[in-house]
Amino acid sequence: MVKREKGKGKATQALHEKVIAEEGDKQFYDPDQKPEERRIVRKGLRELGRSLNDNKAEYLLPNSTGLLTTLTKANQLFKSVKQTSDATLDSRILVDAADMAYNRAKALSLGTSAATGIDVDEFVGKLITYMRNSPDVGQRRAGDDDEQHGGGDEGDMLDWAYLGRTATFKGNKRPATSDFLLGPLSVEKRQRIIKSRASGLKRNAANIVRPQELKPSDIQNQESNSTTKLVMEIADTLDEYLTEHDLTEEGQGVNYFRFVINPKSFAQTVENIFYVSFLVRDGRAALWEGDDGWPWLGLAEAASAEEARERGVVKRQVICTVDMWMWRELVGVLGLEESIIPFRQAKEEVGTGGWYS
Repeated sequence: MVKREKGKGKATQALHEKVIAEEGDKQFYDPDQKPEERRIVRKGLRELGRSLNDNKAEYLLPNSTGLLTTLTKANQLFKSVKQTSDATLDSRILVDAADMAYNRAKALSLGTSAATGIDVDEFVGKLITYMRNSPDVGQRRAGDDDEQHGGGDEGDMLDWAYLGRTATFKGNKRPATSDFLLGPLSVEKRQRIIKSRASGLKRNAANIVRPQELKPSDIQNQESNSTTKLVMEIADTLDEYLTEHDLTEEGQGVNYFRFVINPKSFAQTVENIFYVSFLVRDGRAALWEGDDGWPWLGLAEAASAEEARERGVVKRQVICTVDMWMWRELVGVLGLEESIIPFRQAKEEVGTGGWYS
């Protein structure tokens, strides 16, 4: 019996998911909406927006129902909106209508429109009458007892709860939020402690920390890891590798990825690509596409400033994109086990609060 219930539940869930997949999503978005239906919707939205802008002065009048009519028609057309571009037209109409409604309410409250504005005394009087005519107050009056209800105090006859239920809550769509989301649960007031100059001068010698003194070796370690230093070292590595393999002639070189990839470190592979780009930019290395379709890297002689100016040489620096998956694929395809560019060991911290290199 339990097995049947489980199987029935799975079948119902599968049917529910199928209905949602086929019909549920198309309720709000349908990329295959009929062109005729979409043309009708777009035409109606455009005409509605044009009418809203052309009759702006009329819709701002106190007794005009143009804004209500516009919103009603927009709601009807929105039922057939299934494309994002059509939804944009609908949202523009709502924004314009909201601006007009705000200006209309502002004009009424300030009395700047054709009407005389809102009479505060009349408004308060109608509120009092409305709250006194609530059903609860009527029942209270039917069984009114002067001794029980305080001798006919008029304040007890104002049903504020009835006003809130019927007038306020109907137009309030803002969700309730928890108080703790607006700030900390408890806020402690900080008291400012004023110390005299004399007390501020008293310090414990054991707590005084002297500034760190830098040695020449610390500065040398920092310079050894600078970008310029690393670029020069990689240039020497390229020169040594090509010389060792007798590849110094023009048009000869090494596979670019074989040179820059470190099979044991993806991070250093990215760094090598970055540093080699400076060699190509400065004209100390050349990069070209080989007959096999792979990029190749070779030595080049940088032109002098005068030669570069005469030949119109422009420095350009391009860095290729490589991700973790591509790096693993290249390591496997090229069969790399060791890196041509020496592996750079990460420097450790000298001490707490000490020099980082």
